[in-house]
Amino acid sequence: MATLLRARRALTLQPGRPVIEDAALVVGEDGLIHDVGTWKRLQKSWSFPTVCVQDMGEVDLVPGPLNAHTHLELSHTLGRTRLGQGFGAWLKSLLALDLHDISPAFLRDACHSMTLAGTAFVADVTSRHPRLVAETLARSLLDAHLFWEMIGHAVLDPSPLPPPPQTAGEHLTMSLMGHAPYTTSGPRLQAAKVWNNHRDLPFCLHLAEHDEEREFLRHGTGILAGMVLGTLLPADWTPPGTSSVAYAKALQLLDRRTLAVHCVQLDAEDINTLKTSGATVCLCPRSNAAIAVGRAPVEALRAAGVPLCLGTDGLCSTPSLNVLDELAFLLPQLDPAPGLLEALGWLTTEPARFFGVSHKWGMIAPGRPSRLGILPSSLRDAPL
Repeated sequence: MATLLRARRALTLQPGRPVIEDAALVVGEDGLIHDVGTWKRLQKSWSFPTVCVQDMGEVDLVPGPLNAHTHLELSHTLGRTRLGQGFGAWLKSLLALDLHDISPAFLRDACHSMTLAGTAFVADVTSRHPRLVAETLARSLLDAHLFWEMIGHAVLDPSPLPPPPQTAGEHLTMSLMGHAPYTTSGPRLQAAKVWNNHRDLPFCLHLAEHDEEREFLRHGTGILAGMVLGTLLPADWTPPGTSSVAYAKALQLLDRRTLAVHCVQLDAEDINTLKTSGATVCLCPRSNAAIAVGRAPVEALRAAGVPLCLGTDGLCSTPSLNVLDELAFLLPQLDPAPGLLEALGWLTTEPARFFGVSHKWGMIAPGRPSRLGILPSSLRDAPL
């Protein structure tokens, strides 16, 4: 039997009708949305015994959100890292843990928590357990893109990706990414980007996240020098002497298929570079605040027209994997603030566009899967 859902409001993000007051939608036994409209119309068109009615109460329904950045394989580090004392302290506390000792149960629980929050799609990062993470995602109810993270300075293998699980189907896609310009050599970053480009696959990179990154790339000094030179990078590595964004541009890493994650430490020239490149920026505001690295210049990025999306980052630096919590945290901080519909686009239509899944995710509309999120109560009165 189909289900007729009623809610205070549906923020459908459909062109021409993005908001429906006193909303209703019909979900079929096939899990797809069969009709969307007002309660007044749908209760006349659909009635028992054709449907059963479920009143959701005073909630606002939103399209199932897309979490554009997380690290599922670090889910076992929740509550075990040092927060609030800067990137160096956080990194040392993370590396002191056994990052290879991940139980499959942690991965399943992390995926389940996202499903309960209505998450439709997740872009995850793996470097230690690509097969285990891929298999867990393939068995979950989530659609996903898995980035296999390249670190160090070794020559890229000609066939760097493991084969996807047989159960993955179209629900899981995979490509390469670089960890960061301070942990991955320029040639290795370029090789990963070229490998993706030849297959028209998305590329990802942690970029301009913290002051330590800026110091290391400009001067080759600071805490990172003692940690990565002679290990992840050659001992004779020479700093580019530029910002992270300028370095990424020089390596030809930035284009419409690039997701630049964090982008906290930016100047006006960096923002212009991101805009002209066509790259999309993924904001992780709760992680940035928890580690105490600052906040991305969201207002300037918006003004420049840089495409934006939201990610939670991993449980090593954030308390939950619900990307709607990111929006509730970030939106009240912005001045000028975007309207709620634009901001919702950062976790629906924009990531759906970037990952090529706009045909399936990003809107509440007939024919789409019925994965739905509930707008945090703190945002219910935000201007549209």
